[in-house]
Amino acid sequence: MEEKNFCPPLEPTFEERKWIKGFYDKTGLFLLIHLGISFGVAIVFGIVGFLIFVAKNGFNFHYIFGNMNKTSDIQILIAAVTLLSYLIANLTIFILGCKSTKINPKPLFNFDFSAKALLAAIAVALGWQALCLLFGNLFSGLLPVKTRELLEDILGQNRGNSGVAWGIMTLYTCIVAPITEELVFRVFCLKNLSRVNLRFGIIASSLLFGLLHGNIIQFVFAFPLGIVLALLTVRTNSIIPAIGVHMIVNTCATVLNKISASGVSWNEMATFLWIAFAIAVGAAVLIAAKAVFKISLPKAGDFEKRRGWGIYFSSGTIIAFTCIYGIMILASTLLILLFGMFLSFLK
Repeated sequence: MEEKNFCPPLEPTFEERKWIKGFYDKTGLFLLIHLGISFGVAIVFGIVGFLIFVAKNGFNFHYIFGNMNKTSDIQILIAAVTLLSYLIANLTIFILGCKSTKINPKPLFNFDFSAKALLAAIAVALGWQALCLLFGNLFSGLLPVKTRELLEDILGQNRGNSGVAWGIMTLYTCIVAPITEELVFRVFCLKNLSRVNLRFGIIASSLLFGLLHGNIIQFVFAFPLGIVLALLTVRTNSIIPAIGVHMIVNTCATVLNKISASGVSWNEMATFLWIAFAIAVGAAVLIAAKAVFKISLPKAGDFEKRRGWGIYFSSGTIIAFTCIYGIMILASTLLILLFGMFLSFLK
């Protein structure tokens, strides 16, 4: 006789827990593979490029390592290696990861989405970027000059001061990274982490997105941005809007960095006006989305909650990925703080 009103058990069974954990394990595993591929490709192309540089210019240890941010060839090499390593790693993880976990990404490549949702996400993302830029400028103003230069090196802002290197880094930052990172985090990671709990999947995939940036400044910016992009992807059922928002945010950052580095006399006032405008518009759109249109993260009941963080942090690959990138973030933060204290002591 057929049982009516069947309700699944509140606590996950061993088999269900194993099934869910399998997707979390594969998410962490492929992100660890991403780390290995990006480092491996960077080392191989870095060595090849360095040998070409030495053959062309001769080997002068002091000249090479004392002028890495001033030498055009070195800048071009670093920019090219950065682009290639992450392009190869991101595409590899997206293709193999989706195949391994039986994700069909094709339905997400559609242009049938709300323009209002896209514009709202752009406004919120640029507002959050402007707010982070405001606090970042206030914080960096308290640091010694050498510490600010170290911070810029860690963030990669000094990788492309020459024409060709700047072009390569702009290509990577404004086009390659937004497309390939969205494929990894808003398709592969989001899909696998949202098998049972959509709210958890949005937050967890955004957390991984923030961790992958490897430093505290970009983590603080990327984690909330990831939530906006994940929620946009879920609501529009398309990856195209998230890619578009990501491109606009990165392009805006690139333009502001270029203006700041150019030394134009009016750049401080222009930056201030942009920050004020972006924060005001972003805040207004966010308030309207929350209060008027009732847009928020999906709710999670007791059933979903028991299939989220507890199983997530029982995954060895997730713990390994979190520890590796957590240590990177902690190390870069301590490096900045200790370097600043050392310089202050010398004064």
